[in-house]
Formats: sequence, structure tokens, C-alpha cells
Amino acid sequence: ERGTLKVVPMETELDKFIPGLVNEFTDEVNSNGLTISYKQPQSPLPHVLADPDRLSEVLNNLITNAIKFTTQNEA
Repeated sequence: ERGTLKVVPMETELDKFIPGLVNEFTDEVNSNGLTISYKQPQSPLPHVLADPDRLSEVLNNLITNAIKFTTQNEA
């Protein structure tokens, strides 16, 4: 239906999801004189029920805005 957002929840492994997302932004972040990193916790992150496409969209927006609104002096 027009104007609705389809959400398809599925088991999502955050331990694999987050590092992949960080890797996607490494070049862009570095080219802006910033750094991005992810420190894997000692205990595995839980699997969560989430829509990986929507989760990726939200986290991409957050990281993109962080890059856009962060200057080298603030990093």
C-alpha cells in the first residue's frame, strides 16, 4: 500500500551486522579526516529480531549525519 513501510523482521546477528556496516564507511570517514571503529565485545552480542534493511537504513543515516556534522577538531 502506498505510504506504508513494510517491515520484515528476522533474526539478525549483530556481531556480523555492525562490523560490516563500519567497513562500508571506512573510506568515506577517512577521506573526511575522521576515524570509525568498532570494538567487538568480549561476550557475543545477542541475536535480535529486526528488519536488516530498515536497521541498515537507520544506522546508515546516523553514521552519515555524524560524518556530515563532525569536524576534525571535534573527533
